[in-house]
Amino acid sequence: MKTLKRTKPTKQDMNKKATEDEIVNKARQLIKTSKTSYPKYKREFEKIVFESSSRMTSSAAKTVFDPTTEKPICIKLSIPILSIPKNFHSEEFEGIVMHEVAHWIAGIDAKHNSYWRSICADLKGIESCHHTLQTEQNIEQDEEEENDSHRKKKRSKTINSQKSNEPTFQSIISQIIRF
Repeated sequence: MKTLKRTKPTKQDMNKKATEDEIVNKARQLIKTSKTSYPKYKREFEKIVFESSSRMTSSAAKTVFDPTTEKPICIKLSIPILSIPKNFHSEEFEGIVMHEVAHWIAGIDAKHNSYWRSICADLKGIESCHHTLQTEQNIEQDEEEENDSHRKKKRSKTINSQKSNEPTFQSIISQIIRF
């Protein structure tokens, strides 16, 4: 499979959130490069529509189907999740997009059945229903845990320095003997 030409992100890239346009364009580019790798899906690839969603905070992406016709309408991409630099520049980004493309191709009734799984595997998508990307909540929790860890280390150093200033039983005995 031809994948997106991966260039190592710069430090500046890793500190800058991806924009809505960058996320959608990256997904479109992935489909464009996939047309030559997977000619049997070319017709379906040409119909795919990507939309962004700022409301999706736990799912990274979702294929939306028309309830009446059961035809796919679009693949929604989560701005809060996929804009995080670590996520935007990860291989998992491509796997998630191809996971949703497999839903687009397999149809509404396929869910995660064997037909869908075979398409997803063919497209090198992530077959799991759950992503491991960072979310804003994960980042906040990580920062809190890091701050807690720093506080505990600081407290431990303070307690240890206080202990070292306190006379020990041995030092008291040796002072008594010298007296």
